[in-house]
Amino acid sequence: MGDWLSTSNATLLLLGVAVAASVVAYALVGRFRLDSPDEEADPVQRIAVNSAIPIVSQLFIRGVDLAVAVVLLRLLGPSGNGQYALAIVVWLYVKTISDFGLSLLATREIARDHSRLGRLIGMTTFFRLLVLAVASFPVAGYLALGSATGTLTRNSALAIVLLLVSIIPSSYTEAVNAALNGLERMALAAVLNMAVGIVRAPLAVAAGANLDVPGVALAAVVAALLSADLYRRTLAGLGFRAIWSLSWADVKWLTNESWPLLVNGLLVSLFFRLDVFVIQAFRGDRALGLYDAAYKLINLVTIIPAYATLALFPAMSQRATDPESLRRLQRLASSLLVWIAWLIVVVTTAGSELAIRLLAGDDYLPASATLLRVLIWFAPLSFINGIAQYVLVAAGLQRRLVPAFIAAVAFNLVANLAFVPAYGTYASAAITVATEIVILLALVRATRSSVVSAISTTTLRSLWRPTVVGVVSAAMAVMVATALNEVVAIPTVVVAFLLLSAVLNVFGEDERGVLLRALGRFQRAYPGPPSNSGKRP
Repeated sequence: MGDWLSTSNATLLLLGVAVAASVVAYALVGRFRLDSPDEEADPVQRIAVNSAIPIVSQLFIRGVDLAVAVVLLRLLGPSGNGQYALAIVVWLYVKTISDFGLSLLATREIARDHSRLGRLIGMTTFFRLLVLAVASFPVAGYLALGSATGTLTRNSALAIVLLLVSIIPSSYTEAVNAALNGLERMALAAVLNMAVGIVRAPLAVAAGANLDVPGVALAAVVAALLSADLYRRTLAGLGFRAIWSLSWADVKWLTNESWPLLVNGLLVSLFFRLDVFVIQAFRGDRALGLYDAAYKLINLVTIIPAYATLALFPAMSQRATDPESLRRLQRLASSLLVWIAWLIVVVTTAGSELAIRLLAGDDYLPASATLLRVLIWFAPLSFINGIAQYVLVAAGLQRRLVPAFIAAVAFNLVANLAFVPAYGTYASAAITVATEIVILLALVRATRSSVVSAISTTTLRSLWRPTVVGVVSAAMAVMVATALNEVVAIPTVVVAFLLLSAVLNVFGEDERGVLLRALGRFQRAYPGPPSNSGKRP
């Protein structure tokens, strides 16, 4: 009876979140124009809307996903959650391989020349499907081996197959989404993704309740088909169309330009989720389910740097020939995002048990809460590394990223194999944080002789204040959370963090100027040319 009540309450929570999120989506559409931005508008304001709306939309989508997880974590249990987590990681690898770095490449090329949009959509979609067909063979071997040895459950195997099918319509969706990013129409793509997210949520719950783990994967296939059709209609409504062709010359050009981006994307995926295979092999589905519950909240955090840097990417690409302007943009973005990252660390440290209790229930405590407290320390380092990666790609130096991520994956794999058998998931969480340090050091070494560096001396100087504020506040969060109720501890440490930020004067004149210009964006839809419209941030 208790289990039924908790699942019923979780379902009501899901419906409540979906309704609330729909209201937010409606408000966003009404507040911001989704037509083409004014090219003469203040670039900071344009970047602000192109990052804020996608971040809000993704927080909305992940919020709905978390509400779905509240239900599914209880329906599937730790073991079932572990089975689906394994399927998701296999899907992530194959999807990353099939994307082949094309999303970022197409965004860069379309930002430079809008006339190439139709051809890039068509040929990148075909190229993705070609790579997907090739990648399916080793996955088939993995499924056969896992089924023969009994290490892979039937539910996981079926979920993997269904998730791979969902990549077919997603290949077209990703191509159109990259085109919208290149046109700096991130807000429009964000609203489309919210619409799909609203529909996907009840499908996943209904399918999971009736068909278990494979049902959740089946819902993903339906959502992918819906998304592809929605993007097709949107593209036609904007007056564009895909040009469906892929010549041998196109294949060679796409391969030559995007393979470093593929390697980087694949290595990032390997780094972040390589531990899944090690934990499942040595500790089983339950341990993986506990670890994945904490990771669901980590996935929510990664939205912020991903979409903020994506919004900055067209501006970075346009400044590729002006290293000084590119470095300044990198320094400002790093300073602001690292401050946000430390705030997230502080809040998570204070409220980890409350977050896991609401998300997954008492069955996942205290292990998942402790894992979350360790994992969240990846955020400040990850935010810095994410900006550095985009800067190098914008400057055409994407090949410099490859050795950095190879070093990170090698470290992560060796460390997990060495420590997870003896120390379990806690070791894996600590290794995740340590790998971010390896990435940063490797990026610094790889860019020593380039016109732009992974992290400059001036950027480092701008980061020490938010880092001091974050570390002190996080230590305070541990003490306050232990002494007080977590509901009280969270606002207490947030106030302390903000006060310390003010005392140490975290934001300099440049940062305050950028914030004021960005906030001005939210007072009106894409404004006409301001007095300083010709200046770069």
